Amino acid sequence: MRAGVEWSKVEPLPMPVFLRRFSLHDSSLIGISLDAQHRLFVEVALDLHWNRSVPAGHDALLLRFELTYQVHWIEGSWLGTTLSDATSSQVDAEARAALLDDPQFDLRAYQGRSDSVSHPAEDESLTRTAFNLITWGCLEVLHGSDTRVVVADASGSVVDVSTLAPSLPAS
Repeated sequence: MRAGVEWSKVEPLPMPVFLRRFSLHDSSLIGISLDAQHRLFVEVALDLHWNRSVPAGHDALLLRFELTYQVHWIEGSWLGTTLSDATSSQVDAEARAALLDDPQFDLRAYQGRSDSVSHPAEDESLTRTAFNLITWGCLEVLHGSDTRVVVADASGSVVDVSTLAPSLPAS
């Protein structure tokens, strides 16, 4: 499905904003993939019961994380793909600084400011998003702020989620 999306026309939407406006409760995680530019794609079968502002039939949710630093998968107690919820928040300066000492982010992998990807500690928009499964499993993504989100129907009609009214009340 992602091949037919004109991503350059989709407005970036920070994940914390998306999750304040829409619910992933009772939705199903369909797949994840990484492209050659290190953009992470997460596909979800969206439960429209909790997302009434999404056009009828547009139950295929596709998220494109523009800059992904880390993907962490924890398998739950049984095989299942139903999401209980999702959370997302920006990583504060103290937690970002701690990443400089984290061996998972080997400093040799980052070549300074001339490199196309800086160390995640330098990304002030650094965000941690977790897709929590009812099986107590979790997909956790450490990423830059920009995420592009669309919903599609079976015919391939695509709607930019940033243009939709919120389904959830503002918190």
